Amino acid sequence: MTGHTLILGMSQSGKSTLAKIMACESIKRGRTVVVLDPIYDAEWSRIGCVVFYSTEKFNRYIKDPDNREMTVIVDEVGLAIARNKAMNHITTSARHRGHVTIVIGHERTDLSPVMRNNCGTLCLFVLSRESREMLAREWDCDAILSVKLNQGEFLYIQKFKGIKMGRIDFKKRTLSLSEIK
Repeated sequence: MTGHTLILGMSQSGKSTLAKIMACESIKRGRTVVVLDPIYDAEWSRIGCVVFYSTEKFNRYIKDPDNREMTVIVDEVGLAIARNKAMNHITTSARHRGHVTIVIGHERTDLSPVMRNNCGTLCLFVLSRESREMLAREWDCDAILSVKLNQGEFLYIQKFKGIKMGRIDFKKRTLSLSEIK
């Protein structure tokens, strides 16, 4: 995983499952995974993440000069930071400390334009047509409008690199990526 990732989609589409799979992969590679979780999902702790429920403590931890090369996850970004500009650092200056950020939300408007524009990868699950139209313009990607997605399926879009279809196997807790046909 390189660069910051934005995961968007409706409830129950697979967003948090994808982020947890990514977190497990980061942990296997020896990275500390830090999560800001406003909904108190106990699974984050069970898989080995450092979990915070307060933005103040979360910020102190990820800004600590001794804490470098971490995977930083914000779950339910609309609840956790609600477009708070003081949190833009998680997709701007955090990379200078070696952090990679994963932001999970329901709508693109859950986070500021600065945060959206600093994400190099978009994992897009099922969303309304209106939201997909806005994202298609922002990401200059017409496929966002033409591909029908089911639960557990997502578009994996990397700026300047292209697009793939992603699928989550919920039972095995794995994901696969394939070329779009």
